[in-house]
Amino acid sequence: MSSLIPLLVIFLVVIAVLIGKHKYSVEKKFDEREQVVRGQAYRYAFTAMIIFEAAHIILLLILGRPMMADGVSSLLAIFLSIGVFAAYCIFHDAFKQMQTKKGLKSYVLLLLAVVLLNGFAGWTSYQDGSLVADGILQMPVSSIACAATFLIVLICLLVKQARDRQEAAE
Repeated sequence: MSSLIPLLVIFLVVIAVLIGKHKYSVEKKFDEREQVVRGQAYRYAFTAMIIFEAAHIILLLILGRPMMADGVSSLLAIFLSIGVFAAYCIFHDAFKQMQTKKGLKSYVLLLLAVVLLNGFAGWTSYQDGSLVADGILQMPVSSIACAATFLIVLICLLVKQARDRQEAAE
């Protein structure tokens, strides 16, 4: 039951964001430079995912037993690729949410909500001992991976904002 509360709150936050997005939408068309940067970001994200999955398979072959439950490695690879894609786009100015203050503020709030709710779900999973069973990572580790991924994206956004402000002041 305690794991349903964060999911319900995330669902409500997503609904609120979708309603707000409709009301305060940002133009979604990317210029040519942004499209090229996003293409490079997709390539790096895909490469990171492939390297992660290859390393997982090699370790599986070396150890002779699974380290993660079914589907966990795929989810971790997805979160890794999301982080790589977002960080690359943020630092190369191809992230639409940063172009308006209102868009940035709502995106930061959404990221904070995702980090806090998934962090809470991960913490409760840690406390009840459901992260690892018989030496194998279980699906609840995905909450921690989600929180870590979006925390990294949030930090990248804040660092990029600080850099942009510093460059504008000079």
